[in-house]
Amino acid sequence: MGTKKNGRNGRLEEAIALLIQTQAAFVQNQATFLADMAESAKSFAAVVNRLDRIELTLEEQSRILHEHGRILHEHGRILHEHGRILEEHSRILEELPETLAKLPEAVRQKIGFKAHK
Repeated sequence: MGTKKNGRNGRLEEAIALLIQTQAAFVQNQATFLADMAESAKSFAAVVNRLDRIELTLEEQSRILHEHGRILHEHGRILHEHGRILEEHSRILEELPETLAKLPEAVRQKIGFKAHK
């Protein structure tokens, strides 16, 4: 019976040794996994940071585009007003020769000068 007991103890010791090796491998794998997770978390944080910066840039560009749209609208209004003024000046310039031709007679009438016939 001494041998049987020794054989069982040997298998028990082998099982315990295997369990210890398996546990050590598990701990090592867990440490590697946690290190990988930490690296992934850093990478993820960097991506989130970059996306935040991109979002801020897009918001700023959107604000600038809105402002440019407002400026273009205002310029369009000003150009329209200038066009109206140019048309009015053009009309006045067209009438100018006729107005100038009538001026001497209008001045004579104003000062009371009568032409001799």
